[in-house]
Amino acid sequence: MLRAMSGKRGEIARCMAFSLEHAEAAHEVADIIVASLLVDGTPVPRKVARLYLICDILHNSAASVPSAWKFRQEFQARLGIVFDHMANIYHSFPGRITAETFKKQITSIVDIWEDWIVFSPDFTSELRARLEGVPVQSDSAPAITQKAEDKPVAHASRFKASSFQEATSEPPTENVHPVTRIDALSTSNDVDGVPLQDDIDGVSSERDVDGISMADDDVDGVPMDDDDDVDGAPMADDDVDGVPMGDDDLDGAPMGDDVDGEPMADDDDMDGIPMADDDVDGVPMNNT
Repeated sequence: MLRAMSGKRGEIARCMAFSLEHAEAAHEVADIIVASLLVDGTPVPRKVARLYLICDILHNSAASVPSAWKFRQEFQARLGIVFDHMANIYHSFPGRITAETFKKQITSIVDIWEDWIVFSPDFTSELRARLEGVPVQSDSAPAITQKAEDKPVAHASRFKASSFQEATSEPPTENVHPVTRIDALSTSNDVDGVPLQDDIDGVSSERDVDGISMADDDVDGVPMDDDDDVDGAPMADDDVDGVPMGDDDLDGAPMGDDVDGEPMADDDDMDGIPMADDDVDGVPMNNT
């Protein structure tokens, strides 16, 4: 395709599509295209057509094609040599008009790259200078592949050598206090080393407070019987003030069925006058 390329749009488009389809081999594709540009026997119009091919590939390198972005990096590393070759062709033309026409074709491609911001302005300015034949010194320094040897650097120590001691397997035994091992906690109730008994003031305390043994139920020292007396006198069954209580009397006199001292008859009179059977106001009531 490169050998038959004449500068037609269809031919350039087919080569561009083939290059993007093989973007995983961008390094080899860029080498082939650049090598075809540097052949001295190739006609100038075909060289310009191949430079247009590079321009189309760079324009479509931003497409969503796997590894298409690699073309920008690959061509940027080789365009310096290409423009140096184009500068030799430019200065080899005998006629001024032919040389300016050729130069205009090349600079139009650089203008497109500046408009698309394919490369940085510094790089496009470098390409223009190369086309004019101005020697351009590359800013990239040669890569340093050798690694610095790791050499120990002696630093002045701020500590005295005598202040350090060699490490030993066993720690020194000087000025070391023996540690008493506590196997188990004692369950005794002593605090200051003296065992505590159940007494407090030296007297055995079995529920005693002031040193006097307490009985089971007495409080003031006098044993209490199981009786219900409180002031020392036994209590009868039902008496309150020491006098036995009868069955129904309250003031000491037995109570009969009368209230005012006179026995009440079984009659129905209340004021001393017997009541008839049917009279209410003192007048007997007839049955009629």
